[in-house]
Amino acid sequence: MSEVFSDTFALPTVEGAKTEGKEVHRDSILSRKEWGSALKLANMWGFHDVRQRAINAIEQAGHFTVVDKINLGREFKVFHWFNAAVQQFAFREVSISAQEVGLIGLDMAVPLFHLREKIVRHGVWHTSDWMKYAEDSLKEELLEVKASSAAFDALPSFYPAPKP
Repeated sequence: MSEVFSDTFALPTVEGAKTEGKEVHRDSILSRKEWGSALKLANMWGFHDVRQRAINAIEQAGHFTVVDKINLGREFKVFHWFNAAVQQFAFREVSISAQEVGLIGLDMAVPLFHLREKIVRHGVWHTSDWMKYAEDSLKEELLEVKASSAAFDALPSFYPAPKP
């Protein structure tokens, strides 16, 4: 729950009155773009539960490319998306395409090129060893996304876990 709105939900309610905001409606179906908007608002307002639900919904929505993971991971501070995408770019067979550079931007593509070069030059073919090279090439970006993601994950949860 957001610290901003936590007091609103702590107010006493009249017995028998309907309480708004305490029920998650699982039957609403949103597009990935709409879930992205929900994720943006959840980040702005510190809604941990909505953030997690949006992250899960986006992941389950289907086609989620490495470019999507880089861009959405950076924008919404979702470390596991960003980290997975950096690793995919670093170890895949083909280099970063001109179209992908256009989509992720030069500020991200250049460090990824440097990372791939270091991995090839040093013969790092195991994913367990790659992080030290990633930290050299993408240190600021990795730290920012990781710290922001951890801060969001530390927010208190308001809604109980859904029943199976």
